[in-house]
Amino acid sequence: MRYNGRDFSDFGVHVDESKAFGSPEKDYELIEVVGRNGNLSIYNDRFKDIVLSFPCFIRSGFIEKYRNLLAYLNSLNGYQRLETEKEPNHFRKALFTGSVDVQTTPWNQGGFFTINFSALPQRFLKSGENWTTVSSSSSEISGNPVSISNPSGLTALTGLSVDIEPVQDLNGYDHPWVGGAGKNKLPSHAVGSTTTNGVTFTVRADGSIALSGTATARTDFVISTFNVPNTSLAISGAPSGGSAKWNLRIDLTASGEANQCYDDGSATASRTMNTAVGTQVKAVIRVYSGINVDGLVFYPMLRLASVTDDTYEPYSNICPITGHTSATVTRTVDGTATDYTINLNGTVYGGTLDVLTGVLTVDTKFMTFNGTEAWETINIGFRCALTDRGVPRSAKQKSNWLTGSTSSDPDPTTTRNYKFNCGSLINVGGIASSLAKFKSLLASQPLQICYELSTPQTVQLTAQQVSLLTGTNIFSANTGGDITVTTSDPFTLENPSYMKAKPVFKVKVPSKVSVNGTQVIDAFGMLDWAETPITHGELTWQVFDGYVRIQGTQSTDFERYIAYLTVPPGTYSIKLNGGDYRSLVQLKIDDGTTEESAFINTDYTFTATEKTEYVLSIFIQSHTQVNDDFTLTFDGQTEYMYINSELMDAYYEDGKNANPYVELTDGYIELPSGETYITVEGEAEIKPMWWRL
Repeated sequence: MRYNGRDFSDFGVHVDESKAFGSPEKDYELIEVVGRNGNLSIYNDRFKDIVLSFPCFIRSGFIEKYRNLLAYLNSLNGYQRLETEKEPNHFRKALFTGSVDVQTTPWNQGGFFTINFSALPQRFLKSGENWTTVSSSSSEISGNPVSISNPSGLTALTGLSVDIEPVQDLNGYDHPWVGGAGKNKLPSHAVGSTTTNGVTFTVRADGSIALSGTATARTDFVISTFNVPNTSLAISGAPSGGSAKWNLRIDLTASGEANQCYDDGSATASRTMNTAVGTQVKAVIRVYSGINVDGLVFYPMLRLASVTDDTYEPYSNICPITGHTSATVTRTVDGTATDYTINLNGTVYGGTLDVLTGVLTVDTKFMTFNGTEAWETINIGFRCALTDRGVPRSAKQKSNWLTGSTSSDPDPTTTRNYKFNCGSLINVGGIASSLAKFKSLLASQPLQICYELSTPQTVQLTAQQVSLLTGTNIFSANTGGDITVTTSDPFTLENPSYMKAKPVFKVKVPSKVSVNGTQVIDAFGMLDWAETPITHGELTWQVFDGYVRIQGTQSTDFERYIAYLTVPPGTYSIKLNGGDYRSLVQLKIDDGTTEESAFINTDYTFTATEKTEYVLSIFIQSHTQVNDDFTLTFDGQTEYMYINSELMDAYYEDGKNANPYVELTDGYIELPSGETYITVEGEAEIKPMWWRL
């Protein structure tokens, strides 16, 4: 038999362990009631201590061995670990009562005696003493919407973020540089007046083009160059009587005269085109040599062939780009939708929002150019400085009337005019014949662009508290991008004893632990430096360098851990300083075996006989209104948390003087019989302390 780690055989004592088995008595209060047969029983929901009596025998040298044993037993106070060979898989916590019955052999050479212990009713399983790492399995899924199955109701939502993308109306086309919001799909890049071979072409405000003069040679006036969509188109807008004199035409840019369709104002004109998607073409007004065009007006229009009405309508793109001023995530369970909306504090065109923390990472810049900027001419077209440096040739580049240069087509210097590329500058291909005409084009059709920032910007917004409900949770967002949901499935622990156990948790700060869906530990504690107000109980707590601020009214008794100490042997004095709350606010000092209390502003002196670990907490009595700053004084030194690093082992995490692990033995945490589901946000270990009667 072993008691507190010492075997009785070390003292030459033989023990009869046959009486190690026994069953504790339930605690009933029996009350006799006049006129009632039998007693009224009240069960106090507990078992009484059990008395364990062990017959012992010393063969020789009785007096010395017996006295050595008694000296050892009497040196110990409180319940100690008791182990017997009869129950190798269990141990008890027993208290030596000092009651010993002795009978010696002749001349006191040997002797018999009985050792009596008062033991706790539990027989603890040694397997329950092993520390087990509680690790929740994590999974991540992205999409919009996202479906998460939570049949047990115990899966935790540990991450929820949404991608924010700019909104662009492409008006039915798959490229923003072709097509408009209205009937006319022909982009016009011509501006002002141009005279060529005796013919003056004047672009009017509505996009129509007035001609004057007599052509001295065949003359082509390019309205625009663009890539066609994958659809059937029809052209119109040439004045009547143009056969062999003038026409409005669509030609391939790569093959010169490869005409796709034309309108010359006659009934026989070939006005419909069907060209492979992405083919680059140009819209041209052609006047043949010797033709006088005074008074002629062209109304260039390219419409869907299915639209039979050829009445002119000015081109109006442009495929506009808009951003988001708020982000809404919707959780739908069993047909019930709940919206979680975060105000973005401005317009955001691209980035990622962490819904649970409120951290917004903006990675996209939006700009509008109207021709007033400091543009300059370069060999491939025009360029202008950007306010923030971008990522060159990023796939995030968007424009309302230009295509971005991407990895699939990275060269902005090709003859494909409608390319742009962002770095420290925006480079735009030669979309106009001169800088003045390019600026005039910007004035009439402002250029919008989005580009990826080389250095994303972080903004702290208001977080949303979102959780998973039992059943199928469907998440959707209105931000144009994907939702990423991270979940944590619970750790399953099987109780072999079928008795409620009170475990010991060791958690790393900050961590949260839930047992069967109920949060039992929030180890954010006061061990993390955070001036952001945090609600614990019904009170608001703020941690500053050197003190903690507590505000609010607590309706029930409440206790909160604030510090973890390890001290070498010695005598110490500690005090919680604050307002005049007397017994309403107390400092609790717990060494794992006993818990002591000290009123606020009162010195508490304690002695450690060996290296000892303490957990300090603030206790606030029910119906107490608190509005104060609290500090700790340790041997006269007012410091927070680590108090006096010269007297204690120093623990560091991220440069902060604090033990990264806190051992918690809260009595209210219970592991029921059968399976227990434990969910951890952070890091935790558990010593379950299984027991049987």
